[in-house]
Amino acid sequence: MAKRMQVIVPFFAMWLLGCMEGKHESPQTIPTQKQNTQSSGKDATDVTKATATQLAKETREAVKSTVESVRTHAVATLQKAQEEISKVVVAQTPGNAGKYIYQRECSHCHGKDGKKQALGKSVLLAGQRASILADKLKAYQSGDRNVTGLGKTMQLQVASLSTSDLLAVAEYISTLK
Repeated sequence: MAKRMQVIVPFFAMWLLGCMEGKHESPQTIPTQKQNTQSSGKDATDVTKATATQLAKETREAVKSTVESVRTHAVATLQKAQEEISKVVVAQTPGNAGKYIYQRECSHCHGKDGKKQALGKSVLLAGQRASILADKLKAYQSGDRNVTGLGKTMQLQVASLSTSDLLAVAEYISTLK
């Protein structure tokens, strides 16, 4: 029985490899003990070593590919995390909160420098005094301001901002020239 296993196992392994590579050989091609009575134990050992070597090579290649994929994903995740950390640090740095809020909430419509009319309707923000801007933002937040039909849009934009956030963003916008 042990001798038969020495002959069958390597051929079965080769058949499995053939299936993995798309070469679908039929199981009937696996030699039986009668067909291999001339085969020596040395032949079976050589086939086993060759099969093991091939499997080891394919395993190394698969592991190398997986490691590269994981490394690429890890680098991308790390870069994204660093960007998020940078945003938090900027927002938490005294004097930068207004800039961070403006970039996050306002720059999409008003431009990064406050020189863009939001939806082609609003006045330019750059150059306005902080106290006037703060009053306008508070009026938008309360729903009391609706210039050019954008009151509801502005109300939604500033709804989650605290009074100190409104003052910080107004102060930042006043520095835009």
